[in-house]
Amino acid sequence: MEIVKVLSKAMEEGTHLLPENVGKAILTQYGVRAPRGWILKTARELDTISNELPYPLVLKALVPELVHKTDRGAVRLRIGNRSALEEACQELQARFPEASLLVEEMVSSGVELIAGLTDDASFGPCLMVGTGGVMTELFQDVGFLMLPVRREQVLEVLTSLRGFKLLRGFRGKPPYPVDPILDAIMALVRFGQEAEGYYESVDINPLVVNERGV
Repeated sequence: MEIVKVLSKAMEEGTHLLPENVGKAILTQYGVRAPRGWILKTARELDTISNELPYPLVLKALVPELVHKTDRGAVRLRIGNRSALEEACQELQARFPEASLLVEEMVSSGVELIAGLTDDASFGPCLMVGTGGVMTELFQDVGFLMLPVRREQVLEVLTSLRGFKLLRGFRGKPPYPVDPILDAIMALVRFGQEAEGYYESVDINPLVVNERGV
C-alpha cells in the first residue's frame, strides 16, 4: 500500500474519515498491531471466516463518516459461533444497508489507553497519550507532545498519567511491560512525521494492553 497515494486520493475525493480497516492497514505497516479482520462481501464467506478467525468475534458496520459506532448500534461484540455471526450480520445489514461489514477477532480485555495525532496548521503534528476506552472523556487523563519526540519523552508522559498505576499492577493484577507500549506509540509517531500534511487527526482508542502485548 502506497500510503501517501491512499491519503492523497482520500483528500481529493473529499473523504473526511478513512474506513476503519484502511486506517488499520496503514498503521500496521508502521508496526502498530491490529486485530485480524475480514471485510464481509457475501454470506458465502461466513464459513471461511469461521475457519480463519477464532471466536469470539466482533462485527462492525463501516458507515461512512461515523466515528462512534457503538453509540449508533453499529457494533456487535462477543459473537460466539457461526450462527450468532450470521444473525448479527443480518441485523446490521438491515440497519445499515449501505455499509460494509468488518469481522474481527475480539481482543482480550486489558488496560485501555488512547494514542492519537493532530496536525495543527499553526504548530504542526502533536501527539496525545492518555487513559483510553470509555474513560477518555470521563477523566480526560491525557498528555501532549509536539513532534518530533523522543522515546523517553513519551515514557515521561505515560508515567505521569493517573491511569498509569493500572499498568504497574493494580488490585492483584500483574504489571505490564512498558516497552511494547512505547513501541506502538513510536510507530504512530513515525506515521505522523512521514504523513505530515495528509491528515488532520488520528486516534487509536482503545490501545489495549494485555497479556498478549499491545
